[in-house]
Parts: sequence; structure tokens; C-alpha cells
Amino acid sequence: MLKDRLLAHDFQQSCIDLCRIGRDSCILQVYTDDTLLFGRTQQALTNVITNLQTDLTLKDKGEVHDFLGIRIDRAANTKLLSS
Repeated sequence: MLKDRLLAHDFQQSCIDLCRIGRDSCILQVYTDDTLLFGRTQQALTNVITNLQTDLTLKDKGEVHDFLGIRIDRAANTKLLSS
């Protein structure tokens, strides 16, 4: 089970949103078979991805443009979410 594997990698599940799991200034947002990984720095993301790849098959699809019907636009250091 994905949750068990993430917890084994020192992730902690949010008590408010059970689909949100975090570690090392990174957040995984999981919905069925769709997952987003957010991080404060590229190095933090790289570290988490490298660690998870030891026992999970990951597919990097690049930057997200929409997720679950929500459009995500970027400008400078800003993110705009709209539906």
C-alpha cells in the first residue's frame, strides 16, 4: 500500500487532509492514481524522489498545468488556481 511505503520513508500524514503526506519541506498530494509533489527547493524534491525510487516506480510528467479539474498558472513566484 502506498501509504505504508511513504510512512516507511519518514513521511507524515496530515490529520486534516488524509491525502496530504509530507517530509523534508516537501508535500505529496495523493488522489487515487494521481499524485503531486511540492517542495521548497529543487534539491529537496530531488532528494525525496531519489529516496522514493528505491522501492516505488515513479513517473515524472514535468510541471503540472491542471490537476483534478483545477488549472494551475504560473507567473514569477506566483501560482494561480482556477476551475
